[in-house]
Amino acid sequence: MDEAEIKRIEGILSAYDMSDADKAACIHGLHFAQVVTGLEAKLRGGHDCDLISDDALRTTMEFYDADHVIMANTDVELQVAGNYMREITREGVAPLCGDDPIYLTKYPAFLQTIKEDRSIVIPDIKELYPPDSVEYKRLDTSGVHSFLAVPYHKRHSGLVAIINPRRFQTEIGMLQVLSYVSVAEINEKMLMQYIKENSSLHEEKEPNEVYVKFFDGLEIHCPNGILTENNFKSSRDITFLACVLMNGKTGYPGETLAEALWLNTTKPQNIRHSLINIAGESRDRMRQFFPDGDLVIWNNFRFSVSPQYKVRTDLQDIDDLFIEALRETDTGKLIEICKKILSDYTGHVLPSQHNIAIIQEVDIKYQHLRLRVLHKCLELLASEKRYNEMLDIAFPEVFRFCSDPDLFYWEIKAYIGCNEYPHARSILNSHGSCLLPEQAEELHEILGE
Repeated sequence: MDEAEIKRIEGILSAYDMSDADKAACIHGLHFAQVVTGLEAKLRGGHDCDLISDDALRTTMEFYDADHVIMANTDVELQVAGNYMREITREGVAPLCGDDPIYLTKYPAFLQTIKEDRSIVIPDIKELYPPDSVEYKRLDTSGVHSFLAVPYHKRHSGLVAIINPRRFQTEIGMLQVLSYVSVAEINEKMLMQYIKENSSLHEEKEPNEVYVKFFDGLEIHCPNGILTENNFKSSRDITFLACVLMNGKTGYPGETLAEALWLNTTKPQNIRHSLINIAGESRDRMRQFFPDGDLVIWNNFRFSVSPQYKVRTDLQDIDDLFIEALRETDTGKLIEICKKILSDYTGHVLPSQHNIAIIQEVDIKYQHLRLRVLHKCLELLASEKRYNEMLDIAFPEVFRFCSDPDLFYWEIKAYIGCNEYPHARSILNSHGSCLLPEQAEELHEILGE
């Protein structure tokens, strides 16, 4: 049944002697059937949990002709929403939710919805709060004038809310049906992710051994599974944990962490309380992975790794390989060490946290270190006349360090060594301005130009 058919039936209904309520019920039923049938046909056979969940949420918003639809997992004990949050908005409408958690004590109606496991229908917030109340002003300032919300408690607790519906404002049925679809898909995604993370641990570890990866995103490997950035609900949680783990048992003073976490933003009035809250939430999310004791501890407002754990990081691994390279005198072995560094560490340190000054400094350090290794490896391969290997290494790197003259120099030298003079001339003509004068002069001379 398409929209035109619904309009036709609405016209027929208008000719009958029916109450407005009965007509509204019939029209609601027509739209309900259209939406459910259309969504089933659209999603049949789909395998992308995020896509199915988003489609269900978007369909819900369109059904109610609303401004927002929000799905949020919540921690009722901490009275916080945001472990998993998804918001879809009408085109041209600014989102209500950001990256930070939502403290449900500010929105008692939503908290009661979850605690009492009951739906709530508010066609006008004046029915819920007096206009002079703090709660009313908070919602009104945010542009929230009416809403419907349903709770869920399957694997996770939370709610799905429709904000500012323009039609079917008292009909909760569609929200209940489609919220179930959306929540079921996200639960499946989280379950599959958990299975994948835990099944990827092939080697046995001692109960107190922990390995932390910072390149290409935070991963914490321990005997009980692997935590990734998806296990944490906010960017600040990841920044906090990464900074503490980088410093290990030395730890970080709370004041230094606060500078990193709230750089260029207004700091909370009570920094100590806010930091301990972040630490506590991180601890709760890691508890199933570290049941014998907390990984991060704090004392005298200094946060560090617990001494009961032996923590190793990929940053320590690259440091050790670099020191090994500096000590190695055999050219063949040195080339292999350099190639290992280049192949194992190809990304950036915590790219999702690139705007944090402390993380930026660490990333810049290792990008410069890697570039030094890259130059040395190409130089050594050239001395050994291993030109094909030079090309294998240099070709992808020139796109990453496109302003580095040495990379173009060694790439052109490698093509010359492989007797691919046309290709060498082409690169020299295209990127000759990037080279140092002495490099360009040498290459022109070799190529007889």
